[in-house]
Parts: sequence; structure tokens; C-alpha cells
Amino acid sequence: MNPLQMFIDSSWVGKTVIVILMGLSVYSIAVMIDKFRSYKAARDESLQFLPLFVKNLKDSNFAGALDAARKYKKSHIAKVVSAGLIEYDNDKVETQGQPRPRRRRRPRARPRGVLTSAEMKKGTGGLATIGSSAPFIGLFGTVVGIINAFTGIATVGLGRTRRRVAPVSPRR
Repeated sequence: MNPLQMFIDSSWVGKTVIVILMGLSVYSIAVMIDKFRSYKAARDESLQFLPLFVKNLKDSNFAGALDAARKYKKSHIAKVVSAGLIEYDNDKVETQGQPRPRRRRRPRARPRGVLTSAEMKKGTGGLATIGSSAPFIGLFGTVVGIINAFTGIATVGLGRTRRRVAPVSPRR
């Protein structure tokens, strides 16, 4: 019996469970492919960005470093570094080279880091939910299938056949 025929012959509960599990599988695979592509792009752009960034910093070219950070939009490192460079540049403009009092300083790079982290985690909550609930959905389908099998056995009467078995005598 092929899987398509098994699906056609299954009950409406079985079909529902199969369709739900197939939908969850498709969603999971789509998220995995999306995460693979986005992490690969972020990694590749980060590897391109870092040497350029270090070179600009060694040359004390903060504008060039900021331009490099803005150029690589998929790089998670560039996003956080650009927020830090913007903060540094704003501090220089606000204080005209004089350090600001410590109590007024508020980090602006941290929220950008949190946003970048949240961006990279997008879709993984759904994977966690699927990973924890899919086994129970599958178990439910298995239990329903076993109940249907025993109902079929009871209907046909295969379980009612009794064979006479000779009593076993104990060994002496």
C-alpha cells in the first residue's frame, strides 16, 4: 500500500493529523532555509566588513569606518558597530571634544544590539513550539489509529476466535 492510498483510506481525524503535521513540517523547513540563508549572508558580510573596518580605525578614519558599517546592511557586527560609531560621533559633536559628565551618558549601541539579536532570532520561537508540540500531535494520531484498528478487529470478530489448548502438565 502506498502512502497516498493510506492517506485516502484514513479517517478524517487521521487526515487532519497528517495535514497538520505536514503543514508544521513545511513551516519548519521554510524557517530553517531562511535562517541558513540569513546567517550565511550575515557571516559573509561580516567577514568582508571586519578588515575594512579595522583598516579605517587604524587610519583614524571614523567616517570611512561608519560608511563601511552602513554599506554592509546584513552584517550583524556592522549594525552594532555603526550604532557605536554614531554614538561616538554624536558625543564629539555635542561636547565639542570635551568628555560628557558620566551621569548623563546613555548607551545607544545596546538597543541596536538587542534589535539585531531579535532580528536573528525571528522565527525560532515557532520552531520551539513545533518541536515541543509535534510529538504529542503524532502520538494523538497513533492512538486514534490504534483505537480504529481495535474497533476494526472487534467488528470483524478476529479477536473472538478461541482455540482449545491442551493443559500443560508440570514437569516432574
